[in-house]
Amino acid sequence: KKASDEQRCFWVRHNILNSLTKSDKYRAIDYGKLNIEKLEKINTPLSKGNVLRILTTLRIPYRSSDKLPEGVQFITEKLREYKSSNDSSGIRICHWILGGFYNTIGLNESAIYHMKKSISYNDTSESRKQLPGFNFEGKIFTLNNTGVLIPIYLKMGLYDKAIEYGNKLLREAFYYYSPAGGGDSTKGGVNALNNITHLAHAKILANQLD
Repeated sequence: KKASDEQRCFWVRHNILNSLTKSDKYRAIDYGKLNIEKLEKINTPLSKGNVLRILTTLRIPYRSSDKLPEGVQFITEKLREYKSSNDSSGIRICHWILGGFYNTIGLNESAIYHMKKSISYNDTSESRKQLPGFNFEGKIFTLNNTGVLIPIYLKMGLYDKAIEYGNKLLREAFYYYSPAGGGDSTKGGVNALNNITHLAHAKILANQLD
């Protein structure tokens, strides 16, 4: 019952954060950071997952406002904290968020570096054991990040790389969502396949018209 009460309280706060993200990005950032501080003091498995959930939500107001440089600094600091405590789930999420930040800024090589680091921690960490209250993990997370790499390589004119990762995404996604792979398409991970359009674009630009 205690865990249930804790989670209900969190969802109220998270809904407030989502609402502020749409109406007042500055207040959303302040509110999100305040709740992270409170949750980190609780220090339960449930609160740990909820901190990561707030971090994933905070990326939106940071990325869509003039506070993005501050967001890079904040997430970089969190990354250092997670590295010092050897928290692979936190490291994975911070690399993912930073990859998105650098992609928004246009620093393509940094975006690629962080996305690949995020994938590597997702594959090698205990993130496959789902944290309570958190679902940005597992194979769907890897498929999503692999898909993000394709348009970045495309922007850089590295068509061979875009095709390489596009083929990788296509192959792994089709297996994951096949009966043998056992993937659950109802969870929205199939959205990663949207990036397959970038594979077609890369093939056209590389004159691979198959």
